Amino acid sequence: MQLKFVVLLLSLLAAGLGAGSASASPTSVVPMCDDISFKGNTGQINVRTSPNRYVAWNIAMYDSWSNDGPWKVHVYVNNRKVDDKTQDYQPHGSISPRDLPSSSFVSIEAWHTDRFGGEHYFVPNQCYVP
Repeated sequence: MQLKFVVLLLSLLAAGLGAGSASASPTSVVPMCDDISFKGNTGQINVRTSPNRYVAWNIAMYDSWSNDGPWKVHVYVNNRKVDDKTQDYQPHGSISPRDLPSSSFVSIEAWHTDRFGGEHYFVPNQCYVP
């Protein structure tokens, strides 16, 4: 999935540059990670970057009771996995600036089964850290 998104991103950038838009940049296509929520049908992924460049993230279900149950999460920077969580409670974490080269793309994949057996999957998300 991430590879398809990167290919789409590169295609959009190339199309923008080919149309004479010399000012196209990654941030014109992908949102900044400064303070953003990626909303799905049953929950959301929240990402925020601190002034010292740590990227904090969490995932929250809209109904708090549905946070209970197993979670599997992969966190990527530039398609390189920097964190991996398997736990039975609401996931959260942070990415150290040492794992964020200049002009990085952050994305999170998550799978969750709530205590009643409902299955939830990550919403499409990716953001940019300059």
